[in-house]
Amino acid sequence: MWIEGFCVMKKYILVVLFLTISFYSCHDEYQNETIEEVVQNDVHQVFGKFHASNEIRGVDLFLDQFDSFDQLIERTETIVCNDSLPKFTFKTDEGMKTVFFSNYCMEDFACVLIYRRNIIHILNDTILKYTGDPCVRNSLEFTLRNHLYNFGKNPGWCDHPSSLVIYISYDKNKSYENFPETLDLITSTYKEITSNSDLRIILYQLVKKKL
Repeated sequence: MWIEGFCVMKKYILVVLFLTISFYSCHDEYQNETIEEVVQNDVHQVFGKFHASNEIRGVDLFLDQFDSFDQLIERTETIVCNDSLPKFTFKTDEGMKTVFFSNYCMEDFACVLIYRRNIIHILNDTILKYTGDPCVRNSLEFTLRNHLYNFGKNPGWCDHPSSLVIYISYDKNKSYENFPETLDLITSTYKEITSNSDLRIILYQLVKKKL
């Protein structure tokens, strides 16, 4: 009888132990799934990468390492001339954003032909048309829509959506502290209009004409 009772007790203990382990295993599994969902739901948008393989070519730009926009341009040119892609990551109200820039190496190309009609120029955080006329900052959506849906009909706007390029530049000694906010505005507006991230942005160095 004692032996039978011990066996029953042993089985009972094993069952309780198994259920306890199963509970904590399921609990841990649930916690892991929750953590993964949080990571997946953490918004990180990427613009201008075009190809997944470009990720390994990306080189980060950190604004606190540069005293001026010209220095940022110089670093950008160094990166692209070493067959890499400059990118900038910043935080927004919606999450994180990474922008890959479409700059090209001036050492390899003496001149890159881009028709002015295909360019939106943002100078000192102010939108310019290709004519150089200033636009109101909140007119970016209007300007982008006209470029993207023109398809060559109006010679004053972009000839095709894939030809659109956005130049960002700042006057010498002009503060570029609003650079992340400008990038956020550009990318958010473009994504809202197109639902895409295939955006070409070039950091442009102004060259003053000699009088």
